[in-house]
Amino acid sequence: MCRTGGQGPKGISCVLVEKGTPGLSFGKKEKKVGWNSQPTRMVIFEDCRVPASNIIGSEGQGFNIAMKGLNGGRINIASCSLGAAQASIEAAVDYVKVRKQFSKPLSSFQNTQFRLAEMGTEVVASRLLVRNAAQALQDDHPDTVALCSMAKYFVTERCFQVG
Repeated sequence: MCRTGGQGPKGISCVLVEKGTPGLSFGKKEKKVGWNSQPTRMVIFEDCRVPASNIIGSEGQGFNIAMKGLNGGRINIASCSLGAAQASIEAAVDYVKVRKQFSKPLSSFQNTQFRLAEMGTEVVASRLLVRNAAQALQDDHPDTVALCSMAKYFVTERCFQVG
């Protein structure tokens, strides 16, 4: 994204800067606590010239393109949380089948069954919210921003409790 016009969102355009463009370089790979499957580096522009033909969409549409990217990112974050919660439930189910208390597996206790049912409900509700937001994004629904934001908020909060 770069400023190609006046102040405000209408002055921002989206451009493609091709690999190998003079002045384009990348910083070192960042060390992160989580989400290591997606490398993160600084993108550095020093006197980098990009032809006007590399504008994506039309001039001044950059902010809208960025917002669509943010909505997809919200769904992405929610989906990662959802996957972690699903894995947590599967691990918990495996554990309560083998761990014993009073000579019985934990899975035979009603409290354990209730908790697993609550966890399952949170995951199913979260999955539906993510799907609904993704469908809204795909269909360019008028409530897309709100639905993607809700999905990110609800799913990350609920799935943190599950994990």
